[in-house]
Amino acid sequence: MTGKVVFHIGLPKTATTTLQSEVFPDLVGDDVVYVGVLQPRENNEQPEMYCELYEAIDSGLGLDKARRRLVDSLESDKQLILSEEMILVSGERSSWREKLSNLSRLLEGLEYVLLVTVRDPVAGLFSYYLERFSQLPERYKDNFLDCALKDEAMEIFHYGKLSHELLTKFDAYKVKVIAFEDVVGGGVDGIVCELMPGVERSNKKALGKYNQKGRKDGVVTLCLPVSVKDVLGERFSRFLVLEKPPFAKARARFNRAVSRIGNKQLFKQSRSVGVPTREDELVLRQALSHETEQLRTTFGIDYG
Repeated sequence: MTGKVVFHIGLPKTATTTLQSEVFPDLVGDDVVYVGVLQPRENNEQPEMYCELYEAIDSGLGLDKARRRLVDSLESDKQLILSEEMILVSGERSSWREKLSNLSRLLEGLEYVLLVTVRDPVAGLFSYYLERFSQLPERYKDNFLDCALKDEAMEIFHYGKLSHELLTKFDAYKVKVIAFEDVVGGGVDGIVCELMPGVERSNKKALGKYNQKGRKDGVVTLCLPVSVKDVLGERFSRFLVLEKPPFAKARARFNRAVSRIGNKQLFKQSRSVGVPTREDELVLRQALSHETEQLRTTFGIDYG
């Protein structure tokens, strides 16, 4: 086994779509294979190998089989590029910490570079807050600061916590952290050269920008889907714990049917979200000052 894996795991909101759309696919050649996310996700059938690897990382199941497939792919001297920011997104099946643990099992003993893209924590947290808004508990929908500091899923931008997880689960010299600002600021070709010497983008045009949300008069206006579940609220939840029918399998089928109905979109509505004030930003930076200092001392990226 002589090949190498460059595994990009995000963070979300750090130009991941740009990398997946315009950088990684442009590196493909005789010795480089991209098996990461194809953008836009909804319009592309994803590579089979990518699907198998991410399913194993997300669920913790089938890791040995996925690892064998990865090892077999590296036997051919190829360099593999994988990219999936959802590894650092907590979901229903596993938290971002659990996914990192599964990924470390997958990569143990292999030749790899773990590529992590980061961003100024205040900007990153607010952008991620907007992306997750429709899934947030109600208590956070009018309190960005509370969400940014207390919600477990947002801790990926608490860089001391993220650094700790990376350094306890992976070989430190194999972890490469780069700044979003360097990617979008024109430094991507230098980054590629450092990660994969001798490999160049086939198209060196300026990178595009994706998933941006406009700000006007201190607010961002979101267009949010409204489902049956959103309308019924607690009444919907009572359906899911209904004790009848009395048989477990029948009740499980009933609950699945109700869940499908509950997730059906009825309409969309606009929701205005206030941009953090200067005072909010100062509070957040102060609260995360130790975290950002950890990023500086560990990986040399200064958001102080």
